[in-house]
Amino acid sequence: MTTILAVGDIILDEPEPEPDSFFEPSRHVLTGGDVVIGHVEVPHSTTTAQSSTDVPAPPADPEALGALARAGFHAVTLAGNHIADAGPEGVLDTVRHARRH
Repeated sequence: MTTILAVGDIILDEPEPEPDSFFEPSRHVLTGGDVVIGHVEVPHSTTTAQSSTDVPAPPADPEALGALARAGFHAVTLAGNHIADAGPEGVLDTVRHARRH
């Protein structure tokens, strides 16, 4: 049997300052899944662009995405309402940094 785990709305700049610590309580569960998918809610970019006018989510540190791989995630989704808040550059940066990890 294959175990698929899915997690939604991951925001790696809240509530902990260190992204890895966010996953400490659930790391044992996440590493037990055969396929672990997480939804990244905000862009991870160093761009200062802002394209949303409705409560934009500022970009998070791109290096924080490494915490996802260390926590046991195999794939991420970006199809949320805030991923484009830093414009196309923010989306492309997020994809590039996620692939790197």
